[in-house]
Amino acid sequence: AQVHNVTAPGSDRVQLTFHDEPVARAQTIPGQHAFIYSRDTGGDEWFQIYATGLTGDAVQLTEPGTRNLAGAFSPDGKMLAWSRATKGSAEYSIYVADPSDARSAKSVYREAGSIAPNDISADHTKVLFTRGISNRESKLFLLDLASGKATQIAPKVSKVLYQNARLSRDGRSVYAISTKDSDFGRLVQIDIASGKDTVLATDLKWDV
Repeated sequence: AQVHNVTAPGSDRVQLTFHDEPVARAQTIPGQHAFIYSRDTGGDEWFQIYATGLTGDAVQLTEPGTRNLAGAFSPDGKMLAWSRATKGSAEYSIYVADPSDARSAKSVYREAGSIAPNDISADHTKVLFTRGISNRESKLFLLDLASGKATQIAPKVSKVLYQNARLSRDGRSVYAISTKDSDFGRLVQIDIASGKDTVLATDLKWDV
């Protein structure tokens, strides 16, 4: 699979990537005519992330020999966060960078276990990320980039799976798909300060 661009319904597609290896994932950069994509080599799943416009050469943002996943952008598209693993280590790191400048990439957090950025605050000061425990459980954290401290959101909640978490516009709450008190994934809003959640999609008999 390669990345293609279609500017309007029924218009011709224009191929944008031409690699021997398939592209695993592509994501547009907010506010720009540009995108990032990831690919590995020979199916080894050690994904590298690249940034490019609709024309021109792609720039590799990540370090060869590392595994890079789960890109999340700030609303203005000027900050990208992703998780990185290295061979022989059980730890994951969160990296951030300006997608237009590969040299800006830096590690901002590291811990044992699987972690994945979900969102970045509008002021570029915080990263929302998920720590995966199992296929039925995960935990939400808010990382303060100035201090490097990660604070768990709703720490008193028992075994819950959170998916597709996003910060609210004012940064005071999180929207996520949650399995709390339900056999199905429901859309909830979680107040960051108190951990209290409000179910926004009620009386559903299926996953949101």
